[in-house]
This record gives sequence, structure tokens and C-alpha cells, in this order.
Amino acid sequence: MRRGVCFRYSLALLLAFTVQSHLHARVPLTVQVEGVDSALRANVLAFLSLEQRKGEEDLTDRWVKILHRGADEEIKAALAPFGYYNVVVESSLKQDNGRWVAHYLIDPGEPVRVVGRDLQFVGEGAQMPELVSALAAFPVDRGDQLDDARYEKGKADLLFAARRLGFVKAEPAVAKVLVEPESNTANIVLHIDTGPRYYIGDVRFH
Repeated sequence: MRRGVCFRYSLALLLAFTVQSHLHARVPLTVQVEGVDSALRANVLAFLSLEQRKGEEDLTDRWVKILHRGADEEIKAALAPFGYYNVVVESSLKQDNGRWVAHYLIDPGEPVRVVGRDLQFVGEGAQMPELVSALAAFPVDRGDQLDDARYEKGKADLLFAARRLGFVKAEPAVAKVLVEPESNTANIVLHIDTGPRYYIGDVRFH
């Protein structure tokens, strides 16, 4: 009688372990991205939830399908900072020998080009030669492909130039990038308010 109880107890433990192992088994998944160069591809993979969650123990077949449905929008969001606003994605999801294969063929389209710039300093230091020169050195010009990283660096450089000259409260008064996806054009509007200039007062040593 005791042998029967022990056998049933061991069988129950084995079944429970088997079910638990099945529930926590990793879902085999391969994510394939084509049609874009290495830099764009790296950013796409960084945005794709399927790629980021690949290998997680709680990733189920159901979640693979859900995340795949949102992949097109994630890809478009990943390419927008590089100036691509008319992205077309051909996506597919299938199983091959028990492994999920998510495939994305990307046509980034024509990049957005900058057609207008309105860059200026306003405030007390607006006409200082150093700041006028800083405006001329802004790294995104008319005709250039829109690139968020270069734009942000240019904005940071203008703020640094003003603050280095004593305008420690310099801040953007207007900072807009107006994109027209239909025409693949963009206008940059960036006004930096220098604020007042600060000077070093009396210095005393104790």
C-alpha cells in the first residue's frame, strides 16, 4: 500500500515538473531585418520589441504574435530620427520546424530634406560676433538630410556658445522641426534667448 502511495506521489511531482518546464520553456525565435544599412538596421533592432524580448522565459506564442503586429510602427519610429518618414515595411511571421521566424523587408523611401532654417539668437547677446559665428556653423544646412542627432548637437553647441560667454541662463525660446512627409521636406526654427549676461563680482580671499 505504501509503495502505491509513493508511486502516485512521485508521478504527480513528475507531471507538475513537466508542466512547469513547458510553461517556462523559451519560445525559439529569429528576427530578420533587410533593406537598410547597418546603422539603420541596428536602430530598428533596438526598437523592435520582438528582438528585445527574444529569449525571455515568459515570451509565449501568443505574445510573439501580438508583438509582431506592432512591429511596423516600431520600425517607422526607429527610422524617423534619420529623416525617413515614408517607410514601407513588408512583414511576415511563420513557424519553421518549431521556430518562429519574423521577417521584415524595409523600404525606407526618400529621406526628408531641410528646405528652410530660421536660426537666431535673441536677447542681450544676439549681435555678439561669437554667437553670429556659432549660428553660421550650425551642422544642418538647407539641402541636407534631416538628422535628429545632428540637429540636437547643433542646438547644444549654440547653448554652449552662449553660456561660455556669460549668458548662463540661455535657453531655447522656440525649437521646432516642422516636417512635411508628403513632400519630404522640413523647416528648422530655432531661437535661442541669451538672457542677461553675468559678470564676476568682487573676489575676496580669506
